[in-house]
Amino acid sequence: MIKIGNLNIDKKKLIIIGSATILLIIIIITLNIRSTKQLICTKTTTDDTDTTVEKVTFHFVNGHLNTMDSFISKTPKEGYEYIINIVYNNYESQSEKLRINGGYEYELSKYDDHFEATATIDLNEIPDSTKNEIGFNNEWIYKDVKTNLEENGFNCK
Repeated sequence: MIKIGNLNIDKKKLIIIGSATILLIIIIITLNIRSTKQLICTKTTTDDTDTTVEKVTFHFVNGHLNTMDSFISKTPKEGYEYIINIVYNNYESQSEKLRINGGYEYELSKYDDHFEATATIDLNEIPDSTKNEIGFNNEWIYKDVKTNLEENGFNCK
């Protein structure tokens, strides 16, 4: 017998209770563990008017796309600086429409020589209509995203 406070507990019962408690804790922890994985993809393209740098970071939970962070920078070539305002206004209009629906946050920066945009998309918070508009669905998995982006010229790690 082991005495704990005013209680007298049989040693075997104490071992059984302790083992059961440890097993219960392990089960709870195991059920709550979420498998997470990250994919970072980059791409730089240059054409007659500008150079575009893109970086997209995908966050997967239990194999499915959960959130996405993106960065894009456009630097026009000499003589094409006027496109900064055009690109800025286009991104602002599209991004604000998406932000209003929720789950989409963005920041735009306009400089004399380039334009930058960052966006964060939480697929758990955006409505299905927005998912359709930006081309996402709930079935996107790591392998599919990586394959799709690499086929479109991105370098993914």
